[in-house]
Amino acid sequence: MKAIFCLAIVICYVGVLNAQPLHVEWERTLHVSNDSLRGFGLFSILEQSESRSLYLFGQANTWAISDDSSDAVVMRVGQDGDSLWARFYDREGSSLYWFGPAAQLPTGELVTAVYWPTLYYLDLAGNVYDSTDLTCESNWLGSVEELAVDQDGRTYIGARCVVIDDVMEENAVLTCIDEHGDSLWSVVRSYAQYNTVSLVVPAIGGGVFSIFERSSWPYQRYLLAIDSNGNLISESEIPSRAFSVIAVAPDTAILVYSTVSGELTFRKFTTDGQNLVERTYNWGPQYTSRLIFELHNNWIEMRSMYGLFAGISFSLDSLWSFQLADSVGGFPVHRREGGYVSAGSINSPSGYYVHLVAYSEPRLPVFAIDNNIDFESVEIGEESVRQIEIINPGDSVLVQAITLPGGFSTNTTTPFWIHFDETETMSVTFAPTHVSSFVDTVYVSYDGPGSPIRIAVWASGTMPVSENGNSTPESFALLPAYPNPFNPSTSLTFTVAHESDVQLNVFNVQGRLVSEVVHRSFAVGQHSVNWSCAECASGIYFATMNVGTFTASQKLLLLK
Repeated sequence: MKAIFCLAIVICYVGVLNAQPLHVEWERTLHVSNDSLRGFGLFSILEQSESRSLYLFGQANTWAISDDSSDAVVMRVGQDGDSLWARFYDREGSSLYWFGPAAQLPTGELVTAVYWPTLYYLDLAGNVYDSTDLTCESNWLGSVEELAVDQDGRTYIGARCVVIDDVMEENAVLTCIDEHGDSLWSVVRSYAQYNTVSLVVPAIGGGVFSIFERSSWPYQRYLLAIDSNGNLISESEIPSRAFSVIAVAPDTAILVYSTVSGELTFRKFTTDGQNLVERTYNWGPQYTSRLIFELHNNWIEMRSMYGLFAGISFSLDSLWSFQLADSVGGFPVHRREGGYVSAGSINSPSGYYVHLVAYSEPRLPVFAIDNNIDFESVEIGEESVRQIEIINPGDSVLVQAITLPGGFSTNTTTPFWIHFDETETMSVTFAPTHVSSFVDTVYVSYDGPGSPIRIAVWASGTMPVSENGNSTPESFALLPAYPNPFNPSTSLTFTVAHESDVQLNVFNVQGRLVSEVVHRSFAVGQHSVNWSCAECASGIYFATMNVGTFTASQKLLLLK
């Protein structure tokens, strides 16, 4: 198939939306001049690390209904949208219908898969220099759905293994091959008549996470953790709306899925299937698809092509989030240094086009990696110190002030600068002077978007323990519950100045009584009781303590 490409340069522009700069670095429309073409399909974008050139993989279609009606195509665009070439590969009885999933090898070369089960290796000039045919234990291998390469050059291929029998079946198969194209191992699963692999993510330090999907009704998905030798570590059923896995440690990853109402849920788990923590965020249903996740040292950056930018810590706390008034658009989308590139095909009566837009990165806010600090219980006259890491993912900022509540102090002096990709560690000290509970906020103000940083702090001052092991509180107090947030139980701690009748209740946000935790006499001292509510819905509750004329309350957060 022959085609002539010309480059049409569209005027660049700068936009500022919702107080966040969305700068278009360049915009290009690649025009295909060939009467026989009826359209393009783009499936993958890669960026070559040294030249920063973009490689686009896809399919070119003609009007003809024949064996030559679909060709694989790879295009190269320079880092500024220039230096274009394209390579078309006529099928000629081979499996080159199109180029689909693609990845870059550690050597710099490119590897891509086609509809039929073959991997093709391309040099940086777009020439195919080698190929590997894939097989499975059954009759023949169908389409390649997923492809990923780890840091050691192992390639993981997710495909369909087709069994032609009395009733045709499609099993899901994950195959691992080494850098020489030799097969190392395969894992095959069948949960119904039709199955497929919908995600492949190399684990940190070796092995892989993969989502296998039952693609016939009722639809369901299964998460598999597999070690570097192909041994199954765990296999568990996951929500059918799960769509991404982020590997954050050698034995730990985060599963991302959306709910019917459009919320995003993040579930942190270990390779043996143990769930560590789960958080759900409601940014709106338009932000639950077409997401890019970028892993940093101890946090995850999430971008939606519909305008959402968010930071999530490894403990699944929301670090920051903001929205742009306009979407990035285009598919697929490639994350690159300093921004990202979106691509889309345009078919019109005047011809066929590939449209590329390169965006620079909006200015991201400075944030604290832990925005909830629990100092726990500290005796009067003692002190407790916590380290807080302030991270700057964007332009340099000047930290102007640190505002702390009573009982807290810091040895970090202001002002000071935090430059791009730097981390500043500040210490906060809690030294109580009286028996009380402290629930307050530390503010870190700087000259940039998102200021100030808000860090919630919990602490409680307690009476010193005497030599005989007893303590005598000076007053009644309801100390911070621990843990908080909790699921499904937490410990409620309080002090009693003299033997008294204590009533401790929990109410919901409507003021209705949820539970009468205790209502009896307590001796002088500090006491703890456990409150559990497995049947309660996630949300905010209030614990209230009443002793005579003394009343105290605190907020509880139940997260399931």
